[in-house]
Formats: sequence, C-alpha cells, structure tokens
Amino acid sequence: MIAHFYEDIMITDYSKYPQDSLYAFYTESVKGKREKMNSAKIVLANGENRFTANHYFLLFDAMRMLPNFNKLCMKQQKDDLEAWAKVVHTAKASGEIVSVLTSEEIAKLFVYSGKGIGINYIMADNIEKSRKVIKELWDSLYTSLKK
Repeated sequence: MIAHFYEDIMITDYSKYPQDSLYAFYTESVKGKREKMNSAKIVLANGENRFTANHYFLLFDAMRMLPNFNKLCMKQQKDDLEAWAKVVHTAKASGEIVSVLTSEEIAKLFVYSGKGIGINYIMADNIEKSRKVIKELWDSLYTSLKK
C-alpha cells in the first residue's frame, strides 16, 4: 500500500519533461506535480480528495520501519538529483545559465527548496499555495543564473 501510494504521488518520470532548457524543465516539473496530485485518489474520511500532513507522516514512518521502502526513497532522491543535474549541465553548456556552482549544487537548490516548501505548506494544509511559492522561488533562482 505504501509503495503504491508513493509511486502514485512521489515518483516523477523526468524523461517526459524537456531536457534542453532548465526553464522548460522546472516549469513542466511544477505542472506535472500539480497534475499528479489532482489525479491522485487520496480520499479522506470526510470525502475530500487531497494530500495532507498525515500522508507525509505515513511516508516518514514507513521509511523508518520498512528498510526496503527506505531504499526505494533514497534511490528516488538520487535519481531526482541526477535528472536535475543533467538538465542543469545542459543549460550551462548551452549558455542558458551561468554559474560558478556545479550542476549538482544547482540541482540540489531546486530539488531541496521545492521539497522544503512543499512540506512547509502541506503542514499548513495549503498545498495549492506551495506550487505558486515554489514556482516563484524557482523563477528567481533561474533569473539569478541567467546571463
């Protein structure tokens, strides 16, 4: 059940997103997460269909208690960072962005800021606002990386 829920919500197939532009990649990433959350079949006791802090608590408990699930989560985190770093590297090579930071460091800024903002707004029970804040932050980060 945990793995099914995790796959439905948390795993992202980045190969579906544009690979030749960091801007297009992160824009599609935000849009893709919104679509996944909207299509998820998370029905609460009161009949609402939405992701709450309790779902994150469940994932954290599963990571702590189920070693194989923890390995799956750690592999997904590694895959996420590699996908982002690859696109960042392409953006740097094409001249789309310029930075003294490594591609891996920039990837971490995008990935970890998105996860942190997401968790913050889920705890505040306002996941819809998280997407807007993530996009705004990523736009600012991207602008600072452009020539």
